[in-house]
Amino acid sequence: MVNSTAISRINSAKAVLNIEHNSGDLIQKLFDTKKENEAREILDLLWENMFHQEEIGEVAFFIVPQLVNYMIENKSLEMEILSYCISIEYHRIIQDIEIPKEIKNDYENSFEKLWNKINFFLEKDCDFNMCIAISSLIALKNNQLKLISMLL
Repeated sequence: MVNSTAISRINSAKAVLNIEHNSGDLIQKLFDTKKENEAREILDLLWENMFHQEEIGEVAFFIVPQLVNYMIENKSLEMEILSYCISIEYHRIIQDIEIPKEIKNDYENSFEKLWNKINFFLEKDCDFNMCIAISSLIALKNNQLKLISMLL
């Protein structure tokens, strides 16, 4: 469940591109939908707001915690969300981007939640892409940035 405060914080954050839709509204739609194909389309639109040509929009730091919560609550789109979150964090680190103070704790806690779900990820049927995403999470946890750059 996403709260209205999170929605307004997301809507007020800067996206990487000037896109017609509000990311907060998309997050709400993601939580509301029961159809995986619709959720996947929404996730693609969110990705366009978060990341473009290795540029991270401020909005990404507000969206990542919501995506992690969605993934945990719905047990859906694990590989995509895991990959998106790792990619955002990797590029944040190599570009030395500061996390906005008002979201820093939630953002950092979202990666702890991902790390705590590692056994869940390992127990799933791991296709090649999920194995890459899990390996990237382990590399991120161990600050192995060169390994992540090879995996992404």
